[in-house]
Amino acid sequence: MPIPSPLIIRQATECDLPDLARIFDDARSHQRRSGFTQWADDYPPARVLQSDIESGHAYVIATKESRAEGYFYLAFNDPGYDGTGVAWRYDGPFAVVHRLALSSALRGCGYASAILNYAHKIASSSGAEAMRVDTGEANRCMQHLLARLGYEAVGLVDFIWGPRLAYEIHL
Repeated sequence: MPIPSPLIIRQATECDLPDLARIFDDARSHQRRSGFTQWADDYPPARVLQSDIESGHAYVIATKESRAEGYFYLAFNDPGYDGTGVAWRYDGPFAVVHRLALSSALRGCGYASAILNYAHKIASSSGAEAMRVDTGEANRCMQHLLARLGYEAVGLVDFIWGPRLAYEIHL
């Protein structure tokens, strides 16, 4: 599913950092209103977003005027997913979507599905055979989205960032 006009997905730049702070503030507030806390008040710190951007794998969902309204980071063969004790279904190269966040302007309109499908295309064209995602046990919206897109729940993992439900899909 393509990103509906007038929005585009593009690589994030340092110029997006002020918008990213707004997006993550909004996303954390939404989590709390929804009854859970997946991201602490200071997450993600600016240094993490800066590192994401420098890697070339950070993306924003932006208006034609270039105002960012969403964000995701795409990691490849993330070592944080090794030695987790979970039975991953696919042993080959994989990608991981981290820090998927939407502003309230985009939330609930199908953009998260479009973003994940876009991430699948990037990952597949880069040689990944599977996509992995983790989410908090209380994040029912993300769990529903992942199930709807065909992700399989593979278990509860105690990552260094906390316990999360792990999901995987073959690309």
